[in-house]
Amino acid sequence: MSFSGTPEETQPPKDIAIHYAHDANHAAAFNYASMAHNNDFFFKGISDSPSGISPNFKATIEANFSSVDSLRETMLATADTMFGPGFVWLVAQKEYGMAAAAQNWNSPGQLKLKLLVTYLAGSPYAGAHWRKQGQDAMTTDFNIRPGETGVQMAARNSSFTGIGYMNQHKPSAYKGNSLLPPGAADVIPLLCVNTWEHAWLPQYGIGGKAHYLERWWDRIEWKVVEENYKRK
Repeated sequence: MSFSGTPEETQPPKDIAIHYAHDANHAAAFNYASMAHNNDFFFKGISDSPSGISPNFKATIEANFSSVDSLRETMLATADTMFGPGFVWLVAQKEYGMAAAAQNWNSPGQLKLKLLVTYLAGSPYAGAHWRKQGQDAMTTDFNIRPGETGVQMAARNSSFTGIGYMNQHKPSAYKGNSLLPPGAADVIPLLCVNTWEHAWLPQYGIGGKAHYLERWWDRIEWKVVEENYKRK
């Protein structure tokens, strides 16, 4: 696949991924662009000489996860138990509605920090959520059961995240913001860790995923994470 001579030639991978998330016929374009963006985001979030967490951002973490240690334990455990390749993200999500008003989420700097898991080349961005990507492909049952047709099997696995599978809501049928599918969570990625086997298996071995994740945490460049947060 080549974007040479096309409008996409100078576009960032994030924009290409979001654009082609609408089109199952260009699944490869989505997958390559999304993986390029995710890996770039992963590497930008680590450093050989990382800075520490600022007092202000530490307070933000504590307001959402009770402590930095709690965030660490939850994020590493989530990544370690993923049975399948993907990414675990720390994201900031704007809260809406009455609950948000009660918490004054509309005031400057008030975003809810959450963890988000994407599998394979899945994207955290709301604009890419036309593509179904919310389930671990390794735990999905694609075996046709007795008396079941292929169509029935596909319907049973309708939340599969795999290549080319699309959300039932098509952009042309959605009357609101055509860039966002119904129910999409509009989040701001702050940090991610790569759980694909090639990221840890060669250096840490079959049983070394947890060690890899611990080493990754110790190399987080918190200055970059906080800058991502401030871009809200």
